[in-house]
Amino acid sequence: MEKILIVGSGAREHAIAQAFKRSTGEIELYNIGPWENPGLADLVKDSEVADITKHTAVIRFAKKIKATLIFVGPSESLYAGLVDKLEAARFKVFGPNLKNLNLAASRVTAMTQLTRSKVPGLPKHRVFDKEVGLLKFCNDLGIEGGFVVKPDSSKTGPVKVQGLDFHEVAEGVEYAEKLLKKGKVVIEQKLEGQEFTLMTFVDGKHFFHMPLCMPSVRSEVGDEGDITIGMGSISMANHSISLLQNDEVNQSHNMCEKIVRSMFNADKGGHGYKGILTLTLMASNTGVKLIGIQPTFGDPEAMNVLPLLQTDLDVVCKAVMRGNLDKIPLKFTNRATVVRYIVPQGYPTDINGEGKLDLKGIDQHEVHVFLGNVEKCRGGLNLLGGPAAAVVGYAQTLTGSTKRLTEQITKIKGPVKYREDIGTALYMVDRISMLKRVRSS
Repeated sequence: MEKILIVGSGAREHAIAQAFKRSTGEIELYNIGPWENPGLADLVKDSEVADITKHTAVIRFAKKIKATLIFVGPSESLYAGLVDKLEAARFKVFGPNLKNLNLAASRVTAMTQLTRSKVPGLPKHRVFDKEVGLLKFCNDLGIEGGFVVKPDSSKTGPVKVQGLDFHEVAEGVEYAEKLLKKGKVVIEQKLEGQEFTLMTFVDGKHFFHMPLCMPSVRSEVGDEGDITIGMGSISMANHSISLLQNDEVNQSHNMCEKIVRSMFNADKGGHGYKGILTLTLMASNTGVKLIGIQPTFGDPEAMNVLPLLQTDLDVVCKAVMRGNLDKIPLKFTNRATVVRYIVPQGYPTDINGEGKLDLKGIDQHEVHVFLGNVEKCRGGLNLLGGPAAAVVGYAQTLTGSTKRLTEQITKIKGPVKYREDIGTALYMVDRISMLKRVRSS
């Protein structure tokens, strides 16, 4: 009997739990997270609410249930060193340890080492620890179309550091000078193109690339509004993205493998990186560019790919941990998927969600529903702030997936909103037109 403990309370962890639940072997699921997710609660035998950046609570619960495998979902827990602490307590854990994460935690460290290792696809950039040369470099990038100012991140978060875009050089330099008082800063070329996501299972030396996804991070229809963690995403039945050329897909795969081999010492006989490596990429007029690196499933992209996974997830995890990923028949169903996040009306500026979410009208035989920042209450679900639920449409085509999703998502009631354009024909036409213009520039 496998006793699998899932760490985390979000919609991503709900999707992970559902994937484990489909396993053909005999398993029991357990959950520990910062709140009790009703969707997870329906799938697990027991759960506990705790601070999952503190290892003591997780270890105590893992010992109580006699966990045989622990899957750490949120990157915050990974960067808090949870994997190391659990492994020291003799648990089998899926997820990278701090030795590997340290190379990905700092934007400065990452860009420096990626440059030294000659990893392709880096945007034009420079690391500054003082103001010397700052104005000239920003001026040069300003002439080329703008620049992004990114602070160095600490060991509590992923490489995908949120930066600020600038066209006005003086404004950008002023912001950079403020950041320099606290530490180093990275100035990067502002990129134009189409963002996409590559998630890969990595066992240290072997790779299995999951279906590509195309996320939408702006809060409002038409890619307007504020930047969020993601309002939704799409994937296609051929596991590529129709906007991308074959060489761009190959570039993204090669980039991932180069990063693992150079940054995580796989070429030097070390055990290397083990877990999931998620790359945020952009197809631009000069090829595929690297935007960010994360050490876990993308969110919301996990909800695109996990329902398509045909191989038992516990089998995949064990193969990654043992270093024999190449020995298992890893497969994903050939279906298109569309994910839309349901969020409070004030999101993302006001994350103090209030009110009730009513999902009773949705036919869950037609779509997948993964619950997030909600809690069970009398008569429905209470909003807790942040993404409340992810609704996933799936079919043989993107059009069919979007139609199925739209028919169900309109039945949701409550003080919430969602991007109604994600997956639509206009949504795709806009991206195709934009990328065609960028490639010709």
